[in-house]
Amino acid sequence: MDGMNILVLDDQQRRHDIFAMLFKTAIHAYTIDDCINALEWENIEVLFLDYDLKGNQRNDPKEETGWAVANWIKENPAKSPKKIIIHSLNPGGAQRIMDLDIGAEWKPAFWKDIVSEEQNVSHETKEQ
Repeated sequence: MDGMNILVLDDQQRRHDIFAMLFKTAIHAYTIDDCINALEWENIEVLFLDYDLKGNQRNDPKEETGWAVANWIKENPAKSPKKIIIHSLNPGGAQRIMDLDIGAEWKPAFWKDIVSEEQNVSHETKEQ
């Protein structure tokens, strides 16, 4: 996936650090507005979408989630990424996004396996 235009929406720096390790060229958004702005101006191919976002200042508290971005995509299908992956650990939130029928798929914390694998390989290499 590296080399593609990837956008990551998450409010936690640690997760952005993990995504930066996995995808060197990813665009990182911490807020709903930053994410929508990137979708408007960049040709995003893959969107990694979190549901629970802290610190977003929207008028409607219900829209202070990744659902607001997903709903924007539904209303602006020409700007829809080819692939939308919900990486949130919130199953209800993920379902709410999937209910919008924008082709999003839920892969909660998929990076844990990748990071664990890399740490195991690194640990094994050091032991040799």
